[in-house]
Amino acid sequence: MRFTEFKNIVLIESQTAGINDLTASRSISELDTIIAASSQLPPEAESIKSKIATNLIAVKEKIAATIQKLMSTGQAVVKEPEPVEQPEEPEEVEQPAPVAQEPIEPVEQPIQQKPVAEQVQGDIEYDALIASCEELKQQIAEIEALTMPEKVKAQLLATIKKSLDSNLKLLEKYTTVVDELKISNQKLKAAEDFINNVNDLLVTLGNKVQGYVEVSPQEYQTASAKAKKDI
Repeated sequence: MRFTEFKNIVLIESQTAGINDLTASRSISELDTIIAASSQLPPEAESIKSKIATNLIAVKEKIAATIQKLMSTGQAVVKEPEPVEQPEEPEEVEQPAPVAQEPIEPVEQPIQQKPVAEQVQGDIEYDALIASCEELKQQIAEIEALTMPEKVKAQLLATIKKSLDSNLKLLEKYTTVVDELKISNQKLKAAEDFINNVNDLLVTLGNKVQGYVEVSPQEYQTASAKAKKDI
């Protein structure tokens, strides 16, 4: 088997797994950005909080139904937890006898008033948005923990990512926090490019070890029928 064929079986799966991890990290970053940006919305944009929360709940329920179907057909399996080695019990060390102390009279503490901010009723819409974001984070962690084809996992994560992107656009009109997300995405994109470059390098080195030479499209077109079979 030629190394490039082996790559299609093994390396692409590994590459997809790496990209899935980056997509999950990017989605977590976007959820944090949504929480931060929503806290800075002006009064006229308060309704966006409940709209985003509704959108996130909808995508979470859609993904949950898909996962349930995958598990019922055996396409997704919960990973078995790795056994944890129990530490050896330490030897008992004889403790010195306690020294009797005189009782200390309790000191009355003055009653402290809660800050005014804590006395004000919370923002119900914002609390619901935070809850939906945290639930979606948990779902992303569950997806990563499942054993399933990386291609299927990529589709699930892409569905979540698409929803987050559309919800972020709702916030871009009112906040500037999204700039922080761009910096985070640039770092994740650099990591993604690194994975792709490493995989390409492994293929090139493997071909050299196996004695295969990469052929350009022009060279392939001018090659004979017999030569094409060997390429």
